[in-house]
Amino acid sequence: MKLTNTFVGGKMNMDIDERLIPKNQYVYAYNIEVTNPDDTSDAGVLRNCVGNMVPVNKFGYNLDIKDTYGNALDGARCIGAVAVNEINALFAIITSVNEDLIIKYTDYPDIPNPNNGVYGVVGNLQYILRAPKTGASYLSTRQLNLDSTFLVTGINYLNGFLMWTDNLNPPRLINTTSFLQYDGLKILPAAGSTTTPVPWMEEDINVIVKPPVSPPVLTLSNDGTDKNYMKDKFLYFSYRYKYQDGQWSSMAPFSSVAFYPASFSYSQASGNSGMENINNHVNITVKTGSRRVMDIQLLFKDSQFENIYIIDTINKKKPIVGLSANPTIDNDTTWTYPSFDNSKIYASLPSNQLTRLFDNVPVKSVAQDIIGSRLIYGNYTQYFDLYNVWGSPVIPNYTCSPYNEQFAASGQVRASWKTNRDYEIAISYLDDYGRMCTPITSKTNTCHIAASDAGKKNGIYVEIKHYPPKWAKKYRLFVKQSRDKYYNLFPLSIENSTQETASYYRINSSDKDKVNAGDTVLLKSNYAGPTHSGSEYQVLDVGYKEAGAINGTNLSGIYFKLGYIESNTTLLSNTFTGSPLSDQILNANDVHWKSSFSTDCIYSNIVVYKNNQNPYEAPITDISYSYISQPTNDMRYIIEYAGVDSSGNHLLKYKLFNTTGGYISGMSPNYTVPFKTSSGSSIAVPIVKNYLGTTIGTLNIASSVYFSTGDTFRLNVYSKTSNVKSIFGNTQNKLGIVLDSDQIDPIIYAGSNIEIGNMFDGYATSSAGTNIYTQTQSQFFTSPSQFPNIQEWFWESGAYSTFLQNGPYGALLGNKNVVFRRGTASIQTIAGVGQVNVLTTTGIGSGNIYMIVFSTMPSLPTIGLANTFSIGWTGQTFSYRINTQKNIFCAEVTPQSDAVSVFHECSEELSILTDNGKLFHGGFNVTTAKDQTLSTPAKILLYPGASTTFTENMSFNCFAYDNGVESNRIRDAFNKPTMQWSPRVMVPTDDYAEQNVYAGLTYSGVYKEDSNINHLNEFNVSTANFKYLDKSFGTIQKIKSRDTNLLVLQSDKVSKILFGKNLLSDSAGGGQIASIPEVLGTQVSYEGEFGISQNPESFAFWGNSIYFTDSKRGAVMRLDNNGLFEISNYGMKSFFSEKMKLFPDTEKQGVFDPYYKRYIVSETERFKNVNNTVVVVNNPNDVPAGAYSNPGYATVTLPSA
Repeated sequence: MKLTNTFVGGKMNMDIDERLIPKNQYVYAYNIEVTNPDDTSDAGVLRNCVGNMVPVNKFGYNLDIKDTYGNALDGARCIGAVAVNEINALFAIITSVNEDLIIKYTDYPDIPNPNNGVYGVVGNLQYILRAPKTGASYLSTRQLNLDSTFLVTGINYLNGFLMWTDNLNPPRLINTTSFLQYDGLKILPAAGSTTTPVPWMEEDINVIVKPPVSPPVLTLSNDGTDKNYMKDKFLYFSYRYKYQDGQWSSMAPFSSVAFYPASFSYSQASGNSGMENINNHVNITVKTGSRRVMDIQLLFKDSQFENIYIIDTINKKKPIVGLSANPTIDNDTTWTYPSFDNSKIYASLPSNQLTRLFDNVPVKSVAQDIIGSRLIYGNYTQYFDLYNVWGSPVIPNYTCSPYNEQFAASGQVRASWKTNRDYEIAISYLDDYGRMCTPITSKTNTCHIAASDAGKKNGIYVEIKHYPPKWAKKYRLFVKQSRDKYYNLFPLSIENSTQETASYYRINSSDKDKVNAGDTVLLKSNYAGPTHSGSEYQVLDVGYKEAGAINGTNLSGIYFKLGYIESNTTLLSNTFTGSPLSDQILNANDVHWKSSFSTDCIYSNIVVYKNNQNPYEAPITDISYSYISQPTNDMRYIIEYAGVDSSGNHLLKYKLFNTTGGYISGMSPNYTVPFKTSSGSSIAVPIVKNYLGTTIGTLNIASSVYFSTGDTFRLNVYSKTSNVKSIFGNTQNKLGIVLDSDQIDPIIYAGSNIEIGNMFDGYATSSAGTNIYTQTQSQFFTSPSQFPNIQEWFWESGAYSTFLQNGPYGALLGNKNVVFRRGTASIQTIAGVGQVNVLTTTGIGSGNIYMIVFSTMPSLPTIGLANTFSIGWTGQTFSYRINTQKNIFCAEVTPQSDAVSVFHECSEELSILTDNGKLFHGGFNVTTAKDQTLSTPAKILLYPGASTTFTENMSFNCFAYDNGVESNRIRDAFNKPTMQWSPRVMVPTDDYAEQNVYAGLTYSGVYKEDSNINHLNEFNVSTANFKYLDKSFGTIQKIKSRDTNLLVLQSDKVSKILFGKNLLSDSAGGGQIASIPEVLGTQVSYEGEFGISQNPESFAFWGNSIYFTDSKRGAVMRLDNNGLFEISNYGMKSFFSEKMKLFPDTEKQGVFDPYYKRYIVSETERFKNVNNTVVVVNNPNDVPAGAYSNPGYATVTLPSA
């Protein structure tokens, strides 16, 4: 019986017996297709499958692809392509034996082929990128490294940028417009002096860009002005690059801190004023980067804030006028930005840039797409294996040990490492693009810097014995310390209790929050100097004590209490008490003081008060005063250096000190006297008495003396001996008591306790028969800072304002009877009087400073008359004591141990050296034999030495004084800015190695076309720019942006990742969508146990429909708005199941033909190029309505027989 079957429906069915084949279906067709032109009749067309056509240009010539030399490509294969509808173009990535290349084909669909009139085959062919593998144009640095067996399964085009990944090379990105101009072989530099095209290199085609890996080098200075916006700041500097396509690199490591203090100087009012920055300018030297770097952005961080501030953005082609003598900044060199002074308000970077140590762009990736203007990768490889060039694992083997040096001279301060700390050193290696491995540590990576080394300059010595990993280009050291935040306390006095076994330490009220009961303190230094002790003592109590409450003589104030310490009893090293310093004039038989003003004492040495330094008496060779006329009363001048005016005149301001604490109106504070310096000669400056310009003398200043704006001088000028008048003009010609502060040590040190005992002054029996006397109770003073002599202490400490001396008849004289003179003391015998302590006044530059308190009694004999003691004057009793602390007492509040495992980046720049293909660690800061060899370790000394300008980056965490104080805080004051280690930190990762994140996604920053923001290179792992998917779904093979979500095809499951939102499920199985700040939200899988197996190349899409194969389950799939459908079920299930299971590892190239609306899949053996046969499968007509949003087709090619 003859069976007739019309198969104009064009569907092939190989699943059932041919005898049962339904109407309109056929069993097998070879290279043909059956079509129904109008779908309304049984009429059909049987025709050959349409093949490809070679496009031509508008003149009819074939657009053949040739290599650089005009030869045909040998063994060429297109391994990736993307059609860009908006520009009507196709980009293709081609590999061949003789050349790898990327082409752009632009279609002219409205121009007919001149040869046959066919539309859509006329266009233009352009070479975007060429990489010749042979011949004169071959360059080893200009290679695409394509492989025909590694298909490009992720490729995108975005506003001129072409991006692709092949799971062999790093993810690639090129600006197609940059390469088009130069036939694919060259590129125009973005910056530098070269303006001609140069060969492109691998750096030009990678997603990742190179950051600066060298920290900036600072040169600190002070310009002599009184403006210092860095005075109380700890500033750290960095920089970053902007590349020609708008990408910003990550930041360079931070520099050393731009801070250097003055000598130690403590006062009650301002704390350790030495811990202020003596510098107000910094020059910043940076590396300029390659020809791809367009801008250099200079950055800094203030330790008080988390922000990174932008100093300036320098265009290398157009540097700012005044910052560079050259019209351009050269590439691959250094350049210095001068004179940063922190005087502006600066914009800041986003906060996440601080934690962006490097861009964690994958080493390679299987899947790629763009969603939300972000570049996203799936199934990617990150990190590196730690193997050296010999193929052996890198097993950390290095040692650390403390290093220190003594101070060369007293009064020094040096950058140092804090004592009484355990330190742990780690090493991290960097690749060409600044990607760092986890900090690795050895078993011998710790060292302890002992408390006994306080008062020294300390550092850490590192010896590295293992060899670096084979991919390393640089390495960096990281540090972690056992203790962090601490405070320095400077007790004003120590009182041993008479009621209990305890010592009380009086502190400034401003320091009371530094210490609490239960804390421990380390006694760093006492009045004898550094203790070199690591003993810690628990604080038993902190609180206010009334005067006398501790031992009957203590002052009131805030005290902290320790258990009694024996050494405290000897802390007061210089105590002046008893004869001759307790001086009494009682009668003619005792030793008296007699002032002999036989020589006019015109003035004392000039005292210099410089910023952040202890005042000192200037030698007369540096600053002196030429006498012209002696004033009628003692005068104290304050002379301030006020800088330089527009005419080059150096300006001085003059003020007269007033005993009420201000400045008298007789001289305008703004009155200036201009003077000019001349090389090699001193400066003669007139000293004016008042605003009328009356001159009383000349100030002589040596040309070698350096002035800074704000520096001041004190000049004490004295009245004539014949008519001594105190500073306010009262005549004093009566016998007085002399305080000699210079007998042991002229310096009044900070914290010195000065006691002026009971003063008695009067007659036992007056000539009138009336007893007249006065009495003043003991007075106590504490020196707030260091002064060169008692005269400076009295006026500058403010002691004069509270000094008391009672006069007769209830008069309160205060300080009116106090004068100072320079002179010498000797014991002389005076006829009728006996032995007398005689103070003989002297001229400038000789003798000591004496404090003279004149008697208050009326009708006393004049000074110098030997017979004055016979008239019945009982005398003057005036005792005093100076407890001077030659060294400051310092107690350090010890912090708790820091259990945080964070390592801070060190500032040193460390290199990997190459020698005959072998890699070694470069040494640092060691004079000889510092670099690693096969027989010697690398030697690194983390020690800043004697540098005060930091012309090379060094690591340290405090400033050490020779008195044992170690400080990291402005003025050592509570809640003031504190030094930091580098704010760039890392935490070690266990089991670090190359990692294939097969079920993970990672994404870049945003690209914004309209604002020229390009963060496609920014993969900041600190922002958690990744998402791990369900590993049970297998490896990610393909990702696709779809319906504002990300479609993810894993080997065993298909799902979507909600973009910027989460699915909130309820108990009924429903849910709501909620926006979230994260980029990637909930993973929602589709029904059906299907995936894409290992065939991302089978992926194709048209409109909202997705097509792919699932070899593992032997299916051809479609995903549309209604879900997943196994379209191979309709007549071809057994065929695909058998073939895919028979050839599971073959390539299955998929594409959608939009003209005939069919999905075409071509199966080839992997690693081979073979001819293929074609089988066409159409969707059945009997599929229920609505089952498909679009007709689906499957065209399969099988290996030929």
